[in-house]
Amino acid sequence: MQLRPPSPALIVASLALALSGGGVGYAAGTIGTADLANNAVTSPKVKNGSLKTSDLSKKTLDALRGATGPAGAPGQNGAPGAPGAPGAPGQNGAPGAPGTAIAYGFVQVTPTVALLPDYTSGIASVTRSELGTYCLTPAAGVSFAGRIPSFGFINNISSSQPRAYWDFTGSGCAAGALKVKTYLSNTTASDNVAFTVVVS
Repeated sequence: MQLRPPSPALIVASLALALSGGGVGYAAGTIGTADLANNAVTSPKVKNGSLKTSDLSKKTLDALRGATGPAGAPGQNGAPGAPGAPGAPGQNGAPGAPGTAIAYGFVQVTPTVALLPDYTSGIASVTRSELGTYCLTPAAGVSFAGRIPSFGFINNISSSQPRAYWDFTGSGCAAGALKVKTYLSNTTASDNVAFTVVVS
């Protein structure tokens, strides 16, 4: 069988097809960013979901940001913290004003009548002159005249109601001494009432 040579039309068509395919391959492999005109790539040409926030400008990101929402409800209180270390000691306070007492003492009545020296000042001595009656002699330079004593009671019978009364001019004590009478009630004199005295 004898083959016929291709016709001119077939040759032209084959050549055009070859050039067309080679041109597309060339374009796809050589077009870069510099070959694109500004605004040439539009939204329809971008694949949905393919852009990232890093691909967008700050202005675009700010435009996408919504308004600030309302403040949320306050959270619950946290657990208490551990106690802190003790603070440094504060400075000493200023000295107080001088007191008005000129004498004070603690009179014990058992086993003997005596002044406790660690709790006594301005009183030279104490003696018992009769049942429940004591004479307190002022120390040198101390005068009880015109002064008012106050009394306290220590280690007495809990069921009793100890009392003490004073007299600067009462008999039975030396001149200038403070006479004190002690009672377990309003009317019962007693030798068993220990007391403190402050003379102001």
